[in-house]
Amino acid sequence: MKFDPNSRALPKRSELPAIPGAPDGAAWFWGPNDEWDGFRHVGLKFNNDIIFYNGELTMDEVPNAKYGGMQAWAEHGIAGRGVLIDYWDYAGKSYDPITTHRIPLKDVQACAKAQGVEFQYGDLLLIRSGFVDHYDRLDEKGRKQLGTLQIPDHTFVGVEQTEEMLDFLHDNYFSAVIGDAPAFEAWPRAEFNLHQYLLPRWGVPIGEMWNLERLAETCKRKKQYTFFITSAPANVPGGIGSHPNAVAIF
Repeated sequence: MKFDPNSRALPKRSELPAIPGAPDGAAWFWGPNDEWDGFRHVGLKFNNDIIFYNGELTMDEVPNAKYGGMQAWAEHGIAGRGVLIDYWDYAGKSYDPITTHRIPLKDVQACAKAQGVEFQYGDLLLIRSGFVDHYDRLDEKGRKQLGTLQIPDHTFVGVEQTEEMLDFLHDNYFSAVIGDAPAFEAWPRAEFNLHQYLLPRWGVPIGEMWNLERLAETCKRKKQYTFFITSAPANVPGGIGSHPNAVAIF
C-alpha cells in the first residue's frame, strides 16, 4: 500500500504503537504494509511439533536458525510472468472489501476468461480484490478505526478456502500468489487456511497488501493482463518477510 506523506495522521514519537516482538519506540512497519510472507512466517503441525517448509526447521529452532529466511530469496530475486486477475473491476465493485467476501474459484476463472488470460506453469498470480481501493477512499478517522482493530475482529475479502481452490493453486504451479488484501485469502478463515498449504507444504510465497491500482489501470488501458514482474526482497538472514520492491514491465 502506498505511503501518504501528506497525511495529517502521522504519529508523533510518543504515539508510536507497541509492536509485538519489537523494542520500545520502534517504528517498524513490515506487516501492516505491502509485503512478502516468507517460509518462516507460518508453520504446520506435524508429529507433535510445528515444522516449516521442507521440514528442515521446527518451532524450537526458529529463534537461533537462519534457514528458510529472506536471504535465500534476496540472493536471486523473484522474476517471472505476472498475471493480474482484476476481480474488483470484474465484479463491478459490488461488495464491501472489509467484509468476509470469499472470492469463489469459478469467478476467478471467469474473470481470467473475460480478460483473455490463459495460465501457464510458473506464473505469479496477482488478484485485485478492492481492499486498497477501499482503504484509499477512507478518511483519516476510518483508516485509524481500521488500523486499531485486533486480528480476531478483522473481516476482509480474499479467495475462498475450498478443496477446489487448493487444487487450482497447486495444479497451476504458480510461483507465487499475491493480493491487495491483508491475507490473500478471506478472513476470518473457513475450515482451514491456505497459508498452511502454500508456505510450509508447497513453498509458494504469498504477497499481501500490494498496491495494484496503477497496475490495474495500465492493464485495462492496454487490454493486457500479463507482464514481466520482478521483486527484490530484503537481504535479511532469517527474515520472515520483506517489502516486495516489485516492478511490472509491459
